[in-house]
Amino acid sequence: MGRRPARCYRQIKNKPYPKSRFCRGVPDPKIRIYDVGMKKKGVDEFPFCVHLVSWEKENVSSEALEAARIACNKYMAKFAGKDAFHLRVRVHPFHVLRINKMLSCAGADRLQTGMRGAFGKPQAIVFMLKRLFVVQSSSFLVAKKSLSAESGVSPSLAAVII
Repeated sequence: MGRRPARCYRQIKNKPYPKSRFCRGVPDPKIRIYDVGMKKKGVDEFPFCVHLVSWEKENVSSEALEAARIACNKYMAKFAGKDAFHLRVRVHPFHVLRINKMLSCAGADRLQTGMRGAFGKPQAIVFMLKRLFVVQSSSFLVAKKSLSAESGVSPSLAAVII
């Protein structure tokens, strides 16, 4: 059974539901690396910082964060070089999405219980994005173009702020 599309879980419906001793069996987030590029260079070595800021309130999956980081990193490495920028993902996915799996085949009514015990099992982990929240920051001259390319990957409306 494949995953449902992200549009099914885009709206923020309830409070944050983090992984805990009560919520077990949560899959690991797909994003592992949060800092890319020259992490050891000081703040004064880069001329300015560019931020990607969201305009909407929504859930963003860890897969979407990883895809956006890869797109931005490829663009920066291509046009700036591997050691000429620093990119940081400023959000961490912690909210657990649950799914109550339903069958849609013949005889499914004999196999499942419907809405009895419909709390659901953990399916994915997302970040609850708020309005005007900084998603990613990058330090370099071509960073604006790379972050705008990355905003095309992310599902929400976003602005690049220098």
